[in-house]
Amino acid sequence: MFSILLSIVFTDKMSLTDSFQPERFSEQQLSEKIKKLTEGILWSSESDYPLEVVFWETSTISPEKLLELTNQLPDTVVAVQQGDKFFAKLFRQYKHYISESSDEESEKEYKSCLVKCQKLADLLKANLTDIQYFDVGGNQPKIYLYLIGKSPSSNILGLSTIGIYT
Repeated sequence: MFSILLSIVFTDKMSLTDSFQPERFSEQQLSEKIKKLTEGILWSSESDYPLEVVFWETSTISPEKLLELTNQLPDTVVAVQQGDKFFAKLFRQYKHYISESSDEESEKEYKSCLVKCQKLADLLKANLTDIQYFDVGGNQPKIYLYLIGKSPSSNILGLSTIGIYT
């Protein structure tokens, strides 16, 4: 089973629509599973930040609504991308770490994170609709990143993290 997952994970053109379908969960179960899967996964930029679960009781996904929900100024630049791009970066990041690791323990840890990233992508794809990736902050050195979609009860659920780019 592990080798099958790794062969899926190591595909260069991975998509949220390319992998198997795990079972569907209630909103609370889904939040708990996302939180558990994100443990130990970091978004790497000039600084490393954890992935955190976000939840809002609203069914609207738009740049304007996200700025309102996150208490950002209304004129803050927001870039919207396909959700696949979020995971493509994570997959590349951990594949790079594996290729550069100098010891078995580090390599094992990075492979474990890569498998968790795949499971996380599968879980979100199976349980959220309208998944979108938002970069909030434009040309600022600190960018807020959100991968969000609609939960089974039409609320907004997903991930957030921070990227530092100077």
